[in-house]
Amino acid sequence: MSDDSEGFPSDSYDSDASALDVDEDYDFEVPVAKNKGKGRTLGIVYESLSPTRLQSLVGEDISNIASVLGLESPIASILLQHFRWNRDKLIEKYMDSSACVLRDAGEPQSVIAVPDSPTYRPNKRARINSPSDSSFIYATSKVKEEGMCAFNCMQDGCATVVDESSIQKLVDKPTFDRRNWDVHGYNNDVCNTWKEPEPDAANTEAKQNLEKWLFYFDRFNNHELSVRLDEELVEQTEEKMLEVQESSELSWIEARFMNDAVEELTRCRVTLKWTYAMAYFLAPGNQKQIFEDIQADLEKAVENLSQLLEEPIEKDTVKSLRQRMVDKTVYVRGRHEIVSRDTAEGLAEGRWEWNLPLE
Repeated sequence: MSDDSEGFPSDSYDSDASALDVDEDYDFEVPVAKNKGKGRTLGIVYESLSPTRLQSLVGEDISNIASVLGLESPIASILLQHFRWNRDKLIEKYMDSSACVLRDAGEPQSVIAVPDSPTYRPNKRARINSPSDSSFIYATSKVKEEGMCAFNCMQDGCATVVDESSIQKLVDKPTFDRRNWDVHGYNNDVCNTWKEPEPDAANTEAKQNLEKWLFYFDRFNNHELSVRLDEELVEQTEEKMLEVQESSELSWIEARFMNDAVEELTRCRVTLKWTYAMAYFLAPGNQKQIFEDIQADLEKAVENLSQLLEEPIEKDTVKSLRQRMVDKTVYVRGRHEIVSRDTAEGLAEGRWEWNLPLE
């Protein structure tokens, strides 16, 4: 990292500086690199946070907002999420019109207090004492089938957000514990990385080696299969694209956006396939962790682009779909170049450490 760059504020939570999408709604200050264009460094300094530290900082923000605005912690948490964690904007808007902020975020106002009164404070959140069968089924469905940790009330016309404490009363313990993936050994840093198992006398070295090989082979093979599925998807939609071209203002060149996306997807999946083969032979350490981080960034971008390919093509929305797919294709291409360049530079510099001698 460049020594003359300025750092993020200490309460920044996004450690993925290379993939950070800057938005004015976020409460981040993006430093401007000096001597722009003179070097290859991005001029960005960031801090990697552990899940425990991140949770602690989130809790501090919630407590701070709850104290400043005189709210309960669940309401403060929902408002912070509604404002995309922009604390200054939340406080400013809330001071201007607390009633509007609460309404927009799906929080009920007190039916007793007058919103315009100087002593007005939002009511405490409704407490659930005896959940009904329908609310149990609704909440369980939201958590187990849709993977949601917060959702709107099931009553027609009610926009109130059901918070964590309420969800805990609506669902049984096994369902509620599904939200904590870390307990089950499946948090977000295990999806593309092999986690060494805890020492166990029942697990022989041969069994552990087999499990590790299967872990990487499954991901290697999944990308091979996905390439074929993406190609089949384009074949199925080519006729539809011709129809759209004839009935819309898109030219022949403009109508090829899906083909361009699939070509990039195919290239990326081939690269990703072999990154898992490489990761299998990399020795554990910082270099492997960095490699797997940029691998995960590319894989996430590839899956997002693949989902766009599955969206229906309609005359009224084809231009919007084209714009989103073109933008995502460009982004995926950039992430692909980063993976390829970093891998090549590591080989040239002798940076990679292997778990067996290479001749």
